[in-house]
Amino acid sequence: SVKYNMYLKKGWKNVAKHPKKSIEYFRKAQSIKNTIDVAEGLAYAYQNDDKPEKAIPELLRLFKERHDFKTANMVIDAYLKAKKKAKAREFFNSLSPTLQANMKYNPKREELLVEVEKYYDSGLYRKARNVLKELYLMFPTDMKVLLYFAKVYEAEKRYKNALEYYKTI
Repeated sequence: SVKYNMYLKKGWKNVAKHPKKSIEYFRKAQSIKNTIDVAEGLAYAYQNDDKPEKAIPELLRLFKERHDFKTANMVIDAYLKAKKKAKAREFFNSLSPTLQANMKYNPKREELLVEVEKYYDSGLYRKARNVLKELYLMFPTDMKVLLYFAKVYEAEKRYKNALEYYKTI
């Protein structure tokens, strides 16, 4: 198991600057012992090597073991980077409400923001504001929501209100 530890250590040492080399070391470690530490290392290495689709199986294995917020975010990020939005949504929907509440990605939020953009671009500022109020109740600290409030108020020439939102951003 000395070789396993050596490969694991070399994998982590190279994960940021030399992800391809890191992947080689993690694969060698995996051939000796296929542990969750190897899965984590491979996930980071693949992400750093711009291969999110290869990171996904490792991240799912990691999430199955840990069921934590950080790994859940990484899984969703990998799906989105791999242009698998439906899979990201499916994974999000499989999470507990506690994890969902704290995720930076939220399909409902994304859908409502698209609706706000549509109303804003069409000059339907009151409708945009109504959707923003709904969004604000769900995501009171979301920067995009606050920014759109500012933009809507500015478009309505309600500069004082717009300025208040711009200040909070």
